[in-house]
Amino acid sequence: MPQTVKMIILLFVTVTLASCRQAPASNDYLLVFTDTTNDGHGYKNLNGDLVIPVGKYIFCFTDTFKTYAIVLKPDSGF
Repeated sequence: MPQTVKMIILLFVTVTLASCRQAPASNDYLLVFTDTTNDGHGYKNLNGDLVIPVGKYIFCFTDTFKTYAIVLKPDSGF
């Protein structure tokens, strides 16, 4: 196989692999917060601001809330 063909194949493979990589992670997510004093759960953003208040959910099963979270609501279930 000629050297030029090898270089074209290598370039093609490199470009293909580079285009398949994951996008950089966004910092747009929430972290679970447990209030041990009042036995409640909520979610905070990365700045530490309480976005979903303690007491809205009985329990938060998802520790990092980016797209969806599994939570237990009072009198409603999951």
